[in-house]
Amino acid sequence: MPVVIGDGLAFGSHALTDAELGLIRQITHECANLAWTELAATLCELLEWRRPNGGLKSRECYLFLRELHRRGWLPWLTAPQPKTPRSPLAKLAPEPAPAPTLLAGSLGHYRPIQLELIRSAEQRRLFRAYLDQYHYLGYRAPYGAQLRYWVRPAQAELPPLAALLFTSAAWRTAPRDSWIGWNDSMRQRNLPLVVNHSRPSA
Repeated sequence: MPVVIGDGLAFGSHALTDAELGLIRQITHECANLAWTELAATLCELLEWRRPNGGLKSRECYLFLRELHRRGWLPWLTAPQPKTPRSPLAKLAPEPAPAPTLLAGSLGHYRPIQLELIRSAEQRRLFRAYLDQYHYLGYRAPYGAQLRYWVRPAQAELPPLAALLFTSAAWRTAPRDSWIGWNDSMRQRNLPLVVNHSRPSA
């Protein structure tokens, strides 16, 4: 039997059962000394709250716990303190990223364009350095699931044409949700199919 919390709070599109709510209350009470992020990760593992790719829904669970606490369902927890704004990262790489090579001609000269998934730690460091130096927003550590790509020209000897960073979609974004035209239940059901183009840079 689903449990209605307040005005119908559920975890995403999932209505909690009595057993699930009981487990949340038990774990948060017994482990109240843990950080909220640790509690969220622990509950995700116990309740099998995972993304389609297998990753834990820790961020969503953290926000869910905060809402339960705000409504008085977890009174034994101490509200997390607001974090101070993060300062820019001082230095992301031992050396500055190489100066970008200016390529002449139309894009057709460099086709077929290929996307190269960035996997190695060395390439991730170079990716961060490029964004930190040359992107107008600089670099900030992305949230949620992430994919990084180089946009490569057909000529293997040439440097990347662009860098792309995709992250998990924002839980709520009014302009996006209005443009798509979905309601809350549709958004909750389809959000794993959406990605956020976090940092395009060319």
